[in-house]
Amino acid sequence: MANPIPSNSSLVMRSAMPPTISATNLVSRKEFYYHWYSGKNENHPMILIKKDLGLSSLFKVDLLSRDIAVSSMVSGHKTFLKLVGCCLEFEDSVKVYHGVKKHYKLEISEHPWKRRMKIVEDIATALAYLHTAFPRLFVYRILSHWNILLDEDGVAKLTDFSHCV
Repeated sequence: MANPIPSNSSLVMRSAMPPTISATNLVSRKEFYYHWYSGKNENHPMILIKKDLGLSSLFKVDLLSRDIAVSSMVSGHKTFLKLVGCCLEFEDSVKVYHGVKKHYKLEISEHPWKRRMKIVEDIATALAYLHTAFPRLFVYRILSHWNILLDEDGVAKLTDFSHCV
């Protein structure tokens, strides 16, 4: 069952986001696609903000709709981020995630083999969940290190469901 995800106005979203979204709180980025920022506000002690960067409008709506819909369905599972809000009124859409204290972008070469195997296990669990937890099978089509974040406990979190079918 999907979790209701509030779609907020740009005014509400601006008040909920950290005062500055800048290089100092940049977690990860994929040039021309999106940037991840960390922060906190009065409602959530730790949030991650994903700012999607300029795609063509018709293509963008389809990708965003799919990403928000699937994210809302998997938000309760430990290997996914919890989507708590979004705003489509900005030039670049913004999604806000909550649930863990700190995230790190995946740099697989920096981890020992035992840790790498744990990351692979977490992602396999996430993919199995997408394939079996819902009446309709979800196929995750863009598996890449760009779409995996690690929380402070080392749990791998799968993100970006825009290309799921």
